[in-house]
Parts: sequence; C-alpha cells; structure tokens
Amino acid sequence: MSTLDGKTALITGGGRGIGRAIAIRLAGEGARVGVHYGTNADTAEQTAQLIRDKGGDAFTVGAQLGVPGDADALWQAFDRHADGLDILVNNAGILGGRIPELMAYAMSKAALDSFTATLAKEVAPRGITVNAVGPGTTETDMNAERLSTPEGRAAIAAQSPFNRVAQADDISGVVAFLASDDARWITGQWLDASGGSML
Repeated sequence: MSTLDGKTALITGGGRGIGRAIAIRLAGEGARVGVHYGTNADTAEQTAQLIRDKGGDAFTVGAQLGVPGDADALWQAFDRHADGLDILVNNAGILGGRIPELMAYAMSKAALDSFTATLAKEVAPRGITVNAVGPGTTETDMNAERLSTPEGRAAIAAQSPFNRVAQADDISGVVAFLASDDARWITGQWLDASGGSML
C-alpha cells in the first residue's frame, strides 16, 4: 500500500516545473491528482497523461487565479472531477507586472508564510496540517533565464553547500513527506528546502 492511497490532491500550477514534479510524486505515492492550470491546458494535460502512463489517476482543473471569482471557479472546476479534497498544494506562482519581478515574488511568498501560520491554528481542530516549503532557486522554466549562462548557473549553485542547482524532484519529495501521515505533527511551519542556501 502506498502512503497516499485513497487520497485526492490538487496541485495549483501543476502543469510544469515544481508543480509537475509534485503532481507526479504524489500520484506515485497513490494519490488521485488534480493538475491545475491557469492558461496552459496543454502542459497540464501532458502532466496528467504522464501520471496516467505510469498507472496513476489524474485529471486537469482549469481556473485563472488572481482574478475576481477565482476561488469559486477553481472549486467548481475541481468538483466536476472529485467529491472531496485531502491534499492541497498551493504551488502556482508568477513573476512580472510593474513591480520588479523578484520583489513581487518575495512579497507574495511572505504573505503565504503569514497565511500558513494563521490557517494552521484555524484548521488544527479538524486534524488538518498547514505548512509552507521554501525551495530556493530550482531548475524550472521560471528560472531559465537566470540559469542560461555558465556564470549564472555557477552563482546559483554556489549558494548551496551541495554546490548544485536544485531539481524539481528535490522539492517534490519534501512535499510528499508533508502530505504523508508521517508529518502529522508538523503544522504552521516554513520548511527551508533550498539545499542549505540560507546557511
């Protein structure tokens, strides 16, 4: 029996990068996985198909986030495929707008850290854990430009004592652990999964 048999998971931004790795990992642990996408249905379907090809169960959930009515649209789309949710991975993220990219990204993550601690207290009486994972710079499409030169790659790798750039699978294992019953006594925490880049 796999650790997440009988569980249903939803991974926002699950079509590519870290989200894709998490979706595949949780499916490999036995979860039925909803792969969310905002605008790119093709990448979400590719991820879902990768899961199905490995014998897993996956479906796609389309809903643009960050717009009025986004939560209702997300859950209406999800409810067409599943009767309940056991695991939610809030992975979706974007860069851009008029605010410098790294600043906007950092601000959104700071808000999530506060949200994590507050929500953990609210839902603990229901046996629900809430945690955040801080992956650091990871080899994904979002970081392709920063990693496109040997100098850029070396600078990012040097941030970690392991002297390498994180891969999406490095992060998916941490999330799979937090989603498992083995992490049932961890809640309201921010886990540094940056390969020690903050040491």
